[in-house]
Amino acid sequence: MHKLLSPEVFLKDIELQFTHEEYELCLNTKILSLNDLDFDAIYVATGKDGNNFGLFLEEERRFATTKQGVFIGGSIIGADTMQAISHGLDVSSAIEGYLKTGKMNHWDEPQKGTKLSPDAIKAKQSVPVFPANGTNYTKEEAIAEANRCEQCACNACVKHSPLMSYFKKFPKRITEEVEVTITPSSLDGEATLATRLISTCNQCGLCKEVCPKDIDTGEFLLKSHHAMKEKGKMPWAFHEFFLRDMAFSNTEAALTKIPTGFEKSEYVFFPGCQLGASDPQLVIKSYRFLKEYFPDTALMLNCCGTAADWAGEGLFTKQ
Repeated sequence: MHKLLSPEVFLKDIELQFTHEEYELCLNTKILSLNDLDFDAIYVATGKDGNNFGLFLEEERRFATTKQGVFIGGSIIGADTMQAISHGLDVSSAIEGYLKTGKMNHWDEPQKGTKLSPDAIKAKQSVPVFPANGTNYTKEEAIAEANRCEQCACNACVKHSPLMSYFKKFPKRITEEVEVTITPSSLDGEATLATRLISTCNQCGLCKEVCPKDIDTGEFLLKSHHAMKEKGKMPWAFHEFFLRDMAFSNTEAALTKIPTGFEKSEYVFFPGCQLGASDPQLVIKSYRFLKEYFPDTALMLNCCGTAADWAGEGLFTKQ
């Protein structure tokens, strides 16, 4: 399990990657001194107990040596096989940054561990499997260690949000489609890819509640709805009924009443639409309870205006 493949197996892949570049690949060539080389950047990865050419790592600058343009990493600095492979990827980024900026170690320390909350993914505790010989895994040991993987994913929002599970889209995909909808890039400028998706969100807040990073996709969709309305791109059929219902609730069906025997009230009970729509008795009994302790409590029955906010009608909401 610990033996690496022969370097020759990667030659075809290297050739493919550099199809449009002029390069010289030197294999099985012993380097005695870096001073004899003409280079822009070098990565020294000569393996455990290999030649370090007298180089030393700069303090607090991973992979950067005291020699300009020369980086070092892998087993020669104490990394195991998997870490050495990871070093190759990290150093490639550092070298790219160096070639662009001239600064050694233009590279950020990657975050280790998971960004996911263990509670969110309900991870099971398991005992790590270590090589019995202290160095290399046997096939069975490697399989046992690999089987500890929880196969977790950053998908709490998709699992719990009815909107995301219905459309089968993650926040990043939703963001991309909404941006295209708000700022069309099509030739006719009339792309409305996510119009229905934007209007489907009912602002329940569940996506943010279950997200370990508190990403509020609902708030993003609400602001997008307002942007679409301002551009006149939001179909009236998606919200016309709710706006008419709100207008009715704030005019013909509206009621503001001070209890009999009082000229003014210190408190007012405003149940909004949802409480009464769920069960009128909830409003009636709640108001009776309040009057037992605060007899002068007034009653206000109308809509809070959230329907206008959801429809992207900013001015209507304020009114």
